[in-house]
Amino acid sequence: MTPDYRPVSRRWLAMLLLMAALAEILLIIALRPHGGANIVQLELAPSAAAFVATVQRDWTQAGAPAGGDPWCGLGLPHTAQATAHASLGKLRCNLALDSLALVPGYVGLLMIFTLGLLPQGGQVLLSAAWCAPACAAGLADLLENGLTLRALALLGQPDLTDALVAGVRHASQAKWVLLALALAALGHLAWHARMPDRLLRRIAAALSAAAALALPLGAWWWQSAIGLGMAAMVLALALLAWASVAAGRGLPVAS
Repeated sequence: MTPDYRPVSRRWLAMLLLMAALAEILLIIALRPHGGANIVQLELAPSAAAFVATVQRDWTQAGAPAGGDPWCGLGLPHTAQATAHASLGKLRCNLALDSLALVPGYVGLLMIFTLGLLPQGGQVLLSAAWCAPACAAGLADLLENGLTLRALALLGQPDLTDALVAGVRHASQAKWVLLALALAALGHLAWHARMPDRLLRRIAAALSAAAALALPLGAWWWQSAIGLGMAAMVLALALLAWASVAAGRGLPVAS
């Protein structure tokens, strides 16, 4: 007997997709670091000295001498030199937008798709367990951003220690591991769910598994793997969203 699966409102799906997509576009276009760098290099800095050097190299802008810097440092020139009027507005806005929009967006999407691939009538605790890695990844992401902001507030002070930067790095590594677990769970459910659009779901499951392998690899050994893992995750979520829309209701349901 084919199980019945939870339908989810397309309104929620569209809202989360739009929120995550707009946040990512702003992060890439308006709030990106200088010279093609990425924020992962800052999040995984191995020491306080490396953290400071990365901030200076990738994020520091020359602020206006009289103050009154533009919102989020938009339009300010990058500077790799020490200056008395440095601005980190772009980096702070990057972290704020990530916390307020991108994190809720990707956590919400992971939860929607995970719950939609579980048969209705299952135990609440079991459903919560399947969603726990996604929620924990979001919390680790918020912790990472908070610790990064704290470290930025201590730039140039002796209180910026290797231990504090290690806290940022460990929160980042925890985020990537938990996100990998969430994607592994999603891939498992997508592969085994008895629904229409089996090919799309299995491609999404394979992409989720690839992302689950790549993210921890990037967090400890090869940072470029994080970019590959995130690309696989985006494609997997896009395929599941497409299958949901094609089914004519929130998430694919059994016919």
